Amino acid sequence: MGLSDDDWNNLGAYVSPIQVDENSTKKDCIETMISRAYDYLGTEYIVGASGKPGQGVDCSGLVMQALYAAGINPSPVNVIRHSQPGYEYESRNLFNSKKFKKISYKNRKRGDLIFYSNSNGVIIHIAIYLGNDKVIESWPNKVVVWPIKNSHRSRIAGVRRVFN
Repeated sequence: MGLSDDDWNNLGAYVSPIQVDENSTKKDCIETMISRAYDYLGTEYIVGASGKPGQGVDCSGLVMQALYAAGINPSPVNVIRHSQPGYEYESRNLFNSKKFKKISYKNRKRGDLIFYSNSNGVIIHIAIYLGNDKVIESWPNKVVVWPIKNSHRSRIAGVRRVFN
């Protein structure tokens, strides 16, 4: 795929530095999470990756890096496990995490996590809601801002709130 050995090692070992502190408000944390996701705009989509901006990331990897920057550790979901065979699609585990509050689609807010399913109801994708029916996501072939529903995926399985 044109990646060096160093790139492959870092695609599953990088953790975004925390960019908030104990004085940060909920709004600060949400904006930090979204800002960190924006750092990845245009970054190549690579399944199982969660590297540095510009290096390679998939949908779960993008969300994990945004969460880390906002001071949220989604453990047991983490970047090292995510890079291992069988854990490439951590969106399913994030969907089921007790760390995030279940929210109805109609009550979604900026900073919520949007989960998508396939026709069988299996969770296959995750994005960060920006407001105004837009999300930031890593979807083949790169990180983009798109409408929450579009021709590539429209089956929303649920919404989870990171910051209550």
